[in-house]
Amino acid sequence: MSLEPQPQLAASDLQELIMASMKSYENRTPFECFALLMGKAQILEFGLKSLLERTFAVDRAIMEKWTLGRVANELEARALRPDYIALLKQFVGHRNYIAHEMLAVNAMFKSMAGDISDRFEFGQLQGPTIELEQLLILHDWCEEYGAWLPIEAQPCHRQK
Repeated sequence: MSLEPQPQLAASDLQELIMASMKSYENRTPFECFALLMGKAQILEFGLKSLLERTFAVDRAIMEKWTLGRVANELEARALRPDYIALLKQFVGHRNYIAHEMLAVNAMFKSMAGDISDRFEFGQLQGPTIELEQLLILHDWCEEYGAWLPIEAQPCHRQK
């Protein structure tokens, strides 16, 4: 039995790709970074819904109002890569905080502290931004190499 070599993405290569992607956030205001992060999260959501449609015949109309969290749960239920799902679910928690609470908390703090506080900084977005960039890179890599299934479930790893 001969196994075809599986494409691999080395951690160092992934890190390099993430750092290159992070350059798109340079020289932007914190609110521009916020908008860029949220826009890219929408692109990821669209790509994952497309995956569900193509791979599992989920009707696009049914998914129209699904959140990124719901999409993550649906992918998990279909046994996609658990490593990707874990990272995706972690990001969903951060995205939900950013989308629903972070701006309000910062506005409230600024109203209480006045001019001494300009608390909304890119630093608050940096961790979730790195996670998102990693998710986008891995999404594209899994698409390119057909690697959405866990390694042990991929056809060339099954015994013949």
